[in-house]
Amino acid sequence: MSVDDISRSLSGLKGAHVALAKYAPELMTRAATAANWRKYLDQVDPKRELPEAERMRRAESARKAYMVGLALKRWKKAAPGATMPEAEKKVGIGRTIAYRALQQGRVPCRKIFGRWLISRAAIDAWLAGEMGGTHGNKS
Repeated sequence: MSVDDISRSLSGLKGAHVALAKYAPELMTRAATAANWRKYLDQVDPKRELPEAERMRRAESARKAYMVGLALKRWKKAAPGATMPEAEKKVGIGRTIAYRALQQGRVPCRKIFGRWLISRAAIDAWLAGEMGGTHGNKS
């Protein structure tokens, strides 16, 4: 990151805090929030023929589908390696030790849809003994 990037970032952060000191956050985002909802409402019911409750339910589902799609794109870009059980098997440790390492923050991983996923690079580092784990000990 260059000095110009840092300066620009700090200037933007200062501006955001100045604005938040003057106005309620809801007022600052109201127009964008309304436009965002209109996008989903137009997607599910462009002619506005559905009852209001059904239109809102469908718009909420469309919004959730969009957010899940964004998460999926981000996850694919991050290139996950394995689920925790797969990593345990590859590293040669038991479930208790693997989850203890996870809870202690020794294993860089993400929880996506209720499943812990660990990158291939983290598995390789674990195998190389760079994470301070107990590689090879099944107890």
